[in-house]
Amino acid sequence: YLTYGNELNSECARTPSLDRFFTEITDTPPNKVFLLGCGCSIATVPVGQISHFWEIIHMSYASQAPDLIIRDSYPNFYRTVPSAVEYQDVVMGIMNLYDWTRLVIISQLEIEFNLVTEHLQTALVDASKDVSVITFHSFENVGQQPIFTHDLEYRIYFLNMYPKHARRVICAAYQRDE
Repeated sequence: YLTYGNELNSECARTPSLDRFFTEITDTPPNKVFLLGCGCSIATVPVGQISHFWEIIHMSYASQAPDLIIRDSYPNFYRTVPSAVEYQDVVMGIMNLYDWTRLVIISQLEIEFNLVTEHLQTALVDASKDVSVITFHSFENVGQQPIFTHDLEYRIYFLNMYPKHARRVICAAYQRDE
């Protein structure tokens, strides 16, 4: 028979997602065969690495971390959205369509963003585009960093970060009249 389990909140963090996974697997009957979630990559990655030990199929509706495609590490993991690495094709297509030659990548230093930044930067360099990369740690207030300066002649920005930080970047740009 089919039952629906309790909705568990991973808090978009590694430790709570693992804690909730183990609690659900060990303390709550019946045996689980399918897991839907987590909604963010930072919580999905650790659960995805171990869920196959219980022969659980794990599917995410929003996790885009590029690592999740590695079948040796995530043999039972599936997702309904493409890997974030796929954005490079879209960015390159838009840049070519409008004959843009310069791009700034502002990226949060987190595992799920690092590979996207590397792939996009490589694609831009290979296409003879001018690229600048600005990175920041999660604990830093990216809105306070000197990202937008008038001597920097870039006008196209690719924000590779969580929404909270993206809002700060967009507000900082607006306040600096960029």
